[in-house]
Amino acid sequence: MRLQGACWNRLPCNENDGLTRYGMNDVRFIGIHGMGGVGKTTLSQVIYDRFSHQFEGSSFIASVRESSGNQGLLLLQKQLLCQILKERELDVWSVSQGTKMIASRLRYRTVFVVLDDVNTQEQLEALVGSRDWFGPGSRIIFTSRDSHLLYSHGGKDMYLYELKGLNSEEALELFSLSAFKKPCPEEDYWDLSKYFVNYTQGLPLALKVLGLFCLVEQKING
Repeated sequence: MRLQGACWNRLPCNENDGLTRYGMNDVRFIGIHGMGGVGKTTLSQVIYDRFSHQFEGSSFIASVRESSGNQGLLLLQKQLLCQILKERELDVWSVSQGTKMIASRLRYRTVFVVLDDVNTQEQLEALVGSRDWFGPGSRIIFTSRDSHLLYSHGGKDMYLYELKGLNSEEALELFSLSAFKKPCPEEDYWDLSKYFVNYTQGLPLALKVLGLFCLVEQKING
């Protein structure tokens, strides 16, 4: 299916191999930004699935923005540590203690971390405060709607990529898979499908939602 390859190729292709490959000694902060629904989470999951097994430890923290309220940051710190260290439970009693533990326990480990949907500096400082928290060759990926937040945390050495909508061919395929369970629209729905593709401007989430509505309508009227 074209879409799986297209998802990966939405990063600049001349950067892909060196961006996340194990064996390079620098610690890299990589930011993927773009509007909501454009596919940042999907792309970061594809990258994680492709590369994380090459590292000494890895962690994918989903929906940081939603999960970090109240005692959420402390729980996210525990999740990060437990996933990387492969431990079922750790005694972490405060965010301050958690930051110290992350820095001390992971300093000599080559790790692969994804923080999905971050939106505050507090989250970044609590989970991945600086590059020297992690061993040589580590890769830390952030997704966010706010490019300025990512730049302010990573500085000029942050690898920043803006993710935009799918092109018309990819968008039509995604809509068709959601609406008709095949890569091309039904003949009677061709014009409507093209309308939805143009209307959504290639945003994957919007295409999936409209496709599912179309699928439900077909079942009701079928």
